[in-house]
Amino acid sequence: MKKEVFFTPRTPSEPTKGMGWIEINDDAVKRLGIHHLYKWMFRGSNVEIVGPDGLKFNAYLDNPNGYGGRHKKRFIVHSHGEVVLLLVQKKLTIDAVLHFVRSWAKPEARVITPGKRVITLSSEYADLPGYVYFVFNLDSNAIKIGFAKDVQKRLAALQTSSPSQLKLLGVIRTQSARTAEQLEGTLHQQFAQLHISGEWFKAEETLLNYLREVN
Repeated sequence: MKKEVFFTPRTPSEPTKGMGWIEINDDAVKRLGIHHLYKWMFRGSNVEIVGPDGLKFNAYLDNPNGYGGRHKKRFIVHSHGEVVLLLVQKKLTIDAVLHFVRSWAKPEARVITPGKRVITLSSEYADLPGYVYFVFNLDSNAIKIGFAKDVQKRLAALQTSSPSQLKLLGVIRTQSARTAEQLEGTLHQQFAQLHISGEWFKAEETLLNYLREVN
């Protein structure tokens, strides 16, 4: 059966450190609409990665042309009323796999690890505070609206992959990471008319006024 290969960061908060791979049956990918969170292409001898926030960076792709053999482990995801098998590179941690699964699975989805541990995605968010952050890029006059559990770590990762100086304009603390993710989506819709690409929006007065009100 044909499989599609996805890349995901070995360290989700620092994607420039390297990318590992996950295989999924092609029919499951099409049925569930699983998309590539990190897109990659070869630029000569280098590999260019485009992240979900639209930033481009170079990152090592572990085994980009050959997958399989004995160097993989099995995760099972219960989501959308289906059972989805993930064949995961052995080097990838559970956090790395969950980072990928969250990009397409439902919040109530369950992930079964190779050691038979059952993880419910919603429980991963339940008791941890979450933050919606606003990061300004002076060169492009754009503001990124994102969410994170650790804003400073996220800002450091963004700065690593950006040639422009980034500035944190504001943060909204919420009761859980899930709430932060939902608020992020609401704000993306609220300021849709300012959308540039990914999670970046024009730094115009309506958005700047909102930031003044909440910070």
